[in-house]
Amino acid sequence: MTKNNRKTMKKSAITIIVSALTVLASCGGKAEKEAAVMLDKAKEAYEDGSFSLAKNRIDSMKTMYPKAFKAREEGLKLMRLVEIGEQEKTIAFLDSIADINDKAIAEILPDYKFSKDTAYEDIGTYSIKSQSIENNMYNSYIYARVDENGVMKLTSAYAGKRPIEHYAVRITAPDGSFAETPQSTDTFRDENAGTVTERTDYTVGADNDVAAFIDLNKDKNLKAEYIGKGNTVYYMSRRDKQAVSDIYRLHKLLDLRTQINRQRKEASNKIEFFRRKAEESMRNEGNAGQ
Repeated sequence: MTKNNRKTMKKSAITIIVSALTVLASCGGKAEKEAAVMLDKAKEAYEDGSFSLAKNRIDSMKTMYPKAFKAREEGLKLMRLVEIGEQEKTIAFLDSIADINDKAIAEILPDYKFSKDTAYEDIGTYSIKSQSIENNMYNSYIYARVDENGVMKLTSAYAGKRPIEHYAVRITAPDGSFAETPQSTDTFRDENAGTVTERTDYTVGADNDVAAFIDLNKDKNLKAEYIGKGNTVYYMSRRDKQAVSDIYRLHKLLDLRTQINRQRKEASNKIEFFRRKAEESMRNEGNAGQ
């Protein structure tokens, strides 16, 4: 349905409701007349864009006049238009947020490394170049990356002479405050030329706020402790703290974009549902009048 068609449908629906209210006010019984007055006030609220008020007035009319069947029927038609208007308002609000968020993403995106194997991956990933596995093959460090949908992961990488089989990491600030991941089963272990390497992944959002803790305390001396059958302790480098913070910032922006797109789709689906109902009602009235 085109934009002009949508406007025509909305005007037609309002015209039908106004006509019905006029008839009810002049020819209906007492309950229908009083209900029509309340419904007319609901229509005024709708036309002013006060959708919550319009809903409340329609609901009040239905409660006060349960046997005003004609008015209740017209109230249902108006409620569909109110629902459409409310969702259109939601989409306009989401679009305004999306514009600001997309500009913020575009400004910082050149600072990140993007990778995507189109043969195997539908979603690409952003990371910090200095944290690539190739450049840190024999280092113990925490690295971060985030996919295009805003899903961020932390990885505790270990390299040493003996396995520690670690499944969690605790980050401690100088004042003794700390954050610790839950136990992860997403692990990888290998041994090559006498060096054991381990990598354990944690999805941000289910990491007990470890990523947020690092971001908040990135300017402090943070101690990282790997927890497992064995353990290892070291202090995070300034580079890695900043990298986690930078990825966390992008994660928040990309995650917001995903949420906006999801909410926009939900609103669009509701609009289409109520439009179909409104169109069906208008067709049925047209057929009844023939």
